Amino acid sequence: MKKYLLLFVTALALGFASCSDDETIPNLTGIAIESEGGVTEVIQGGTLALTANYTSNVNPEVRWEVNGEVKSTDKEFSFTEAEPGKYYVTLVVSTEVGEKRVNLPVTVYGKYKYGTFVLNEGNFGNPPSSLIFISPENEMTEEAYFEANGTHLGVVSQDLFIANNKMYIISQNGGEDGMLVIANAETLKKEKGFSKDQLADLNWPTHVAALDDSHVYIRDNNGVHLFDPTTTSLSLIEGTDGAIKNRMAVTAQKVFAGANNSLLVIKDNKVIKTIALEGTPTGVVKASDGNVWVSVNSTPAKIMKVSSKDYSILKTNKLGSFQVSAGWGATPAISAKGDSIYFGNNSTTIYLHDFAKNQTKELAKIGDYIQNATMTYNNLAVNPKNSDVYVTTIKGYGNDYLTNSIGVFNFTSGTTKLVQDYKNATRFPAGVFFTYDFE
Repeated sequence: MKKYLLLFVTALALGFASCSDDETIPNLTGIAIESEGGVTEVIQGGTLALTANYTSNVNPEVRWEVNGEVKSTDKEFSFTEAEPGKYYVTLVVSTEVGEKRVNLPVTVYGKYKYGTFVLNEGNFGNPPSSLIFISPENEMTEEAYFEANGTHLGVVSQDLFIANNKMYIISQNGGEDGMLVIANAETLKKEKGFSKDQLADLNWPTHVAALDDSHVYIRDNNGVHLFDPTTTSLSLIEGTDGAIKNRMAVTAQKVFAGANNSLLVIKDNKVIKTIALEGTPTGVVKASDGNVWVSVNSTPAKIMKVSSKDYSILKTNKLGSFQVSAGWGATPAISAKGDSIYFGNNSTTIYLHDFAKNQTKELAKIGDYIQNATMTYNNLAVNPKNSDVYVTTIKGYGNDYLTNSIGVFNFTSGTTKLVQDYKNATRFPAGVFFTYDFE
């Protein structure tokens, strides 16, 4: 009996050993989420391709979650969301012995975060002011603000500024959404609007700049005002009378504004420095290194770089026979990408000044490439990302303003290339604005 029992136990043990040898113990390592190019942000409504990476000796189950909600069970996942914000993508990989998970934060940004805006004055409300948007893929939205809100900007909109994910748009006459509109810079959804009555102390406002939510600077015929949207307080800054009808530059937590034969440096509610110039400034632009470009319509004309820290003039270049007039326009006479400074001298010719080499040359006559480009309406602007030069032209006044163009040129190859010619989209363009200039 003992002999048979021993044989049975031995056989049973061998049977278990045999089963153990045949059974595979699941192994799971190297769990990771792979995104194409390592990208972790995507435009609203766009698609971010994600792949589950892992090493396993079995075929595990895969699950994708977004903010805790299961979205897919495939190895590859196309992430997309309609609303901007921060999302948490979780990859869960499981076997019969357990699961492992890894998280990836993904930012969904608004349609208008990156690209180019063209602000239209309109024709005293008929048509109304509007905002054109051109995406990095050169797709145009002609009524971007109206599409986002179903309402129109103030009558004769003049300028805009982007700071802290807010867009500030100033108009001369106010109107449906206010004289000053504050919108989300990524979605253009209106957040606040301030009426002409609320800003009654302003006298034909033309330009706006902002440091933060409580420091908004508005230029009008009397000078530069400090406006606090959080309290609606508005005060004229002493010493800013004579501020020119042109854009202000913001850098180093200060505002730089052109005035009669001078450059004003404003901090909080005071002019902390007045820099004398040998002529009228025609453009004040933030440089890529944080300093300030200034063009001066003197004899000869000059372009200079001013330190944003100690306000010294770092270098001045004389332009010889070339001029840098802003004309009647309300946009800077110059636009810069690095040391390459483009200007048009209130004409239909594009010029380039190489500041490092102190060399100036003509690049192109707009009329050779664009039909009915009789005159420019406000000054050219260069995209700081790709060197595309934008020029807004019209055939003329009267009904001829309806025949117009946004011409996009590029000269980086050494030849003139007309990249795009957007026809008949503007309504007296108040300026071209690149989101990258506000980063």
